[in-house]
Amino acid sequence: MQPLENYSDPESWLADLKTELSNLQEQGQRANEALQQAQGTGTAANGDVTVVVGQSGQVQSLKLNDKALHLGPTKLSEAILTALRKAQNNAIDAARDAVAGLIGEEKAHEFLDRYRLPDDEEDLSPPDARLAAGDDLEDRPSASWVRKDDGHKRW
Repeated sequence: MQPLENYSDPESWLADLKTELSNLQEQGQRANEALQQAQGTGTAANGDVTVVVGQSGQVQSLKLNDKALHLGPTKLSEAILTALRKAQNNAIDAARDAVAGLIGEEKAHEFLDRYRLPDDEEDLSPPDARLAAGDDLEDRPSASWVRKDDGHKRW
């Protein structure tokens, strides 16, 4: 929108301002609706394990086919965690896409990408195990799906 001094009368500036505010409100409502419906799906173990999460990362469904049941406890646990991580990252991508039109691609990436989970399975181990392997955790974001603001780990 142009500055007031570029308008011949204040009423036309006010009309343009109202139109712009109305457009922003509609964009915000559409982004909010898209955020409410955002979800992510992740698969692992060659599609034997599928997890769907909602917009805040809560598990909506977990599907295991017959092959998954023969993986054994350790491999099945790893496959579930891998599918969950992929689903949560896909939900973050969906949320980012929902707000990008409102706040811009760069800000959407900047704000939401810090909540993405590591892509490699090694980093799913508890922080103490990573520290023992030489990871200092200093460069990791403080906000995490496994740590609440009260400082308690959720393992």
